[in-house]
Amino acid sequence: MRGQICSHAAGSFPSTLTTSLFVRSMAGMIRANLFRRGNWVEMDGAVSLVRKTAVTRSGKGGGFSVLTLKDIRSGAITTKRFRSEENLLQVTMEKARPTLVLYREGDTFVCCDDVTFDQFSLSMSEFGENGNGAKFVVEGETKVNVVFHEEVPISVELPRSVELEVKSTPPKSKTDNDKKIATCAVGSGSETIEIRVPQYVEDGDRIGVSPETTEFLERV
Repeated sequence: MRGQICSHAAGSFPSTLTTSLFVRSMAGMIRANLFRRGNWVEMDGAVSLVRKTAVTRSGKGGGFSVLTLKDIRSGAITTKRFRSEENLLQVTMEKARPTLVLYREGDTFVCCDDVTFDQFSLSMSEFGENGNGAKFVVEGETKVNVVFHEEVPISVELPRSVELEVKSTPPKSKTDNDKKIATCAVGSGSETIEIRVPQYVEDGDRIGVSPETTEFLERV
């Protein structure tokens, strides 16, 4: 399956990428506090991907939204603060396409577009917050959604939840209501990952975990 890889380097995008490539039929001005991870925003002619959001409070009662942004043209990541009620231009991208992760090659994943069957590389850092999602990738099995435009991969959309089996975890503590560490199997079980889980989770349970943040979501 190791075919020719697209010429675009992993995690980088052509300098000619401009806002004209983006779908604008559903774009509009919305308040800064309504932006979520995965949204797109245009400021000063540059389009950025929202990678993280946070809210801060002012002592005078005003609130602020803090957005971590990745500039699509340069790849630069910046953090900017806006008044919560401040309006920003949201941009809608083309529909993401299902993509199979074939194998790892250094710090990148070689992927295959389910629609065109073209192969290309994506940086592992693109998989979830701080690259956390890469831990859950099973080579040759995991599928993600990738946003493309003119054959350029723009971003990776991970599933909301992945299901893992708990291989081992300490017994429930009668005095400790905090979370505990569970060792969970990834894929066939040859690899494991540690997840903080509630006290009620036991050996053999199957749990849902966010591949974006590595956080426990639910017991399945």
